[in-house]
Amino acid sequence: MNFGQGIKNIQVFEHGSLLLNHEYNGIRITVDHLNALNTYARESRNKYFNPILNGIRFTQYVGAIQVGDLTIEILPKIDETGISSEGQWQSVLLDMLRACHWVKVETLHTANLRLKPNSVLEIYFELFLEETARILQEGLIRSYERRSGQLHAVKGRILFEQQIRNNLIRKDRIYANYESYNYGHLLNNLLVQALQTMRKLSLRPELESLTIQLLNRFPKFRTRKLSQTDIDTIVYNRKTFRYKTAIDIARLIIGNFSPDIRFGRYNLLAMLFDMNRLFEEYIYRQLLKYCGDNKRLFRQTSTYFWDKRKIQPDMVLKADGVNYILDTKWKTVKNAQPSISDLKQMFVYSQYFDAQYSILI
Repeated sequence: MNFGQGIKNIQVFEHGSLLLNHEYNGIRITVDHLNALNTYARESRNKYFNPILNGIRFTQYVGAIQVGDLTIEILPKIDETGISSEGQWQSVLLDMLRACHWVKVETLHTANLRLKPNSVLEIYFELFLEETARILQEGLIRSYERRSGQLHAVKGRILFEQQIRNNLIRKDRIYANYESYNYGHLLNNLLVQALQTMRKLSLRPELESLTIQLLNRFPKFRTRKLSQTDIDTIVYNRKTFRYKTAIDIARLIIGNFSPDIRFGRYNLLAMLFDMNRLFEEYIYRQLLKYCGDNKRLFRQTSTYFWDKRKIQPDMVLKADGVNYILDTKWKTVKNAQPSISDLKQMFVYSQYFDAQYSILI
């Protein structure tokens, strides 16, 4: 299944495997692909997939990984009938991401209708480019920045040591520390860095063209390499909130990009979501719609259990004076029966949270 000129895309299910030299929809996994994936597995401590003999096996994470010219889309699946198609489960994943607000609602709705078929990764790319284009159209924010350098007139504070060292015979120059009002705001830097990261990835021709166009539309300002601390400390205000969707995706792109994986010099980007967390978030969002004055839903409520250790059910529902414990499990139950360990866990929750009912979802 090819999604564009020169871009190869395959779809697999969570907990599935990819094997060296096997073909998937006419696409073969090469030694370079496998070496790059194994390198990333070691760097991520096998969080997303594990090396196996001549291949890899995925864990409970879903989403997409791009390694070189290959995009691997990992889809959720819990039934074992083999009847469900990749397209059906891609729709399920997109619906869950949309419901959990992990992708902007209206954009994902449009993408879900057209499913061309895009990978989840490409949908995030499209949304980021659309949001960045909108921000440029509305106008970038500017901010004051402290700078030091040569000036033709006095501005700010003269740095006498540098002035003597650099301008002893240049009477027309002033070396000063001054404020500059420009576009070098942290958020603009982050958008540019994400666009530059996308230039290093394999994109469909139209996405690649739009990425270049947007980079060229940014005014010239001094960019700087952003640290994780810079990214983690972003705070929005009334003026900057319109950046939020684009910045959220930019953080994903930059934070999950591994340049020049050592084997084969492949760039790698992984945008993956834990299905256990996604399922819990999805159930919470659905139940929240039905809560009112006499029904209140709480998440991640904890209490001490033993020796400073805590227990924490996914949700506690208080309805009409009755407590309910709700715990989500993304898995198939055999013979429609919960496991003994799950039953014991629910029993303990009920005892410690004074719940009349326990519901395992």
